[in-house]
Amino acid sequence: MPVCQGRATGPGQVQPCPDKRSDSTVRGRQGDLLLCDACTEFRFPTVTAQPMDRPTIVNDSDCVEVNELLCFFCNRSPPL
Repeated sequence: MPVCQGRATGPGQVQPCPDKRSDSTVRGRQGDLLLCDACTEFRFPTVTAQPMDRPTIVNDSDCVEVNELLCFFCNRSPPL
């Protein structure tokens, strides 16, 4: 059975697997690494998508324009 290659704690630094796995849970993962499920989650954490807040609509008269070119374009050009 393959032996888990452990957890990377930094460039060139690897800690051995805390569970010392060498059973069927050790599989080939990213970059030809042999890792158990716990070490895989440690090296490559699962990212969950979180819903984004809807932007609030602000009245144009309340906006402060910081960009000078945008300010010039909005105030000097004819309406589209």
